[in-house]
Amino acid sequence: MNAVSLSLFRFWPALLSAVLLLAVCRSDPARRAVARVNGRALTVSELAATLPDRVDPMRNDSTVKRRYLEELIIKELVAQEAERRGLEEVTSHHEELGLKAFLIQELYRRVTAAGREVTPEGLDSAYGGLATELRLRLIEVAEESVARRVTAELAQGVPFESLAVRRSVLPNAASGGDLGWLPGVWLETPVRVLVEELEPGEHTPAVPVRDRWQFVKLEGRREADPPLPPLEQIRGELLVRLRQFRQQLLAREYQSQVRRRLEFVPEGIAVIIKPADSITPAEKEVPVAIRDGEKYVKVARLMHVLRRFPPALDSAMRCYAVERELEEDLMYEEALALGLDRLPSVRDSVARYRRRLLNQALYQRAVVESVKVSEAEIRDRFEANRDEFPGADFATAATQVEAGLLNERRDTAWRELVERLRSEAKITIDERVLRDIGQNPDGSWQ
Repeated sequence: MNAVSLSLFRFWPALLSAVLLLAVCRSDPARRAVARVNGRALTVSELAATLPDRVDPMRNDSTVKRRYLEELIIKELVAQEAERRGLEEVTSHHEELGLKAFLIQELYRRVTAAGREVTPEGLDSAYGGLATELRLRLIEVAEESVARRVTAELAQGVPFESLAVRRSVLPNAASGGDLGWLPGVWLETPVRVLVEELEPGEHTPAVPVRDRWQFVKLEGRREADPPLPPLEQIRGELLVRLRQFRQQLLAREYQSQVRRRLEFVPEGIAVIIKPADSITPAEKEVPVAIRDGEKYVKVARLMHVLRRFPPALDSAMRCYAVERELEEDLMYEEALALGLDRLPSVRDSVARYRRRLLNQALYQRAVVESVKVSEAEIRDRFEANRDEFPGADFATAATQVEAGLLNERRDTAWRELVERLRSEAKITIDERVLRDIGQNPDGSWQ
């Protein structure tokens, strides 16, 4: 192998990485580096996420882009300094929570994406549904055994309104489950289909909806009052509402699927409603729930949730918090299994959140914990500015004076730190990339 071949062979990994990076940047302009801070790239998508949705067309958008880029560079410099000081240990837990939140958000976006697809026929159907209003009563129960009991009582002739008062878990139970007049189009699909077949005075059988059971009674039908305007006048508003409604249904159905994967254990529930400090080591080993019919979740796994709440907090709130934690764990794991953590949009969101946490950590360590003022300095400031505190003695004004002094010195200390980091940094800006970043008609940047 000659010297040239050997040289190429030696540097082949670096060359391959450069080629792949170039290919990625060409295929996805948002991943291009608009600047580098001490060798670390700041991408177009990261900058675009910070830019305002609307820019006054009379202003030069290049000035706006440069100002926001400078702010992003400063945040990156501060984050790097926080890393240098080892403050990642302070932020790591919150970073993990942030990743979890971003992944669940992305998972929901995927779950509800189909709800945005509204065909012209679907829009016409929704408009027709708005033209007719229904007077309804609703009974909702949480357990199948209660649903069977309601079914039997209705068959025996017990009035629907009486059963709503006695059995329904909804706030309108006291009014006999009265929902008033509403457009039938906003009923959930399984209920709406059955209600369309009813005559006034009839009711549906038990309908499973989101892990509960509903009975709906039709009291009457009428034309919308006031009458609907022409479809063309409300097309945009109706499309937005229909998409929101469809996405909400998809989200609730997905939540129900997640909940069905959890079976809660009464013995564990009895433990988690106790004050966290009173839970014994033995009680921490008690299962709270069974996941997917085989994996036990013990109290010990949920202690970090229980410690958030004061002992006097209502037990129902504790149970709700625990249920939400376990549901989010399932969604988080599903998102990871789908590889959503590798999506550029998620990675950028996590990077921005991490940068913000590191900025906060450095401000706390380098400024809040370091900048102090003495009582003598507070007194000197008070004496020099007595006219700002008419009628107040030193003891009364001391807290306000101290706060003002601290704010001034913290601002100065932070500004000096940022200026030092800026002066010592190696920063390059790709002017061509910055110039090419443009705003779309919808206000987004790319």
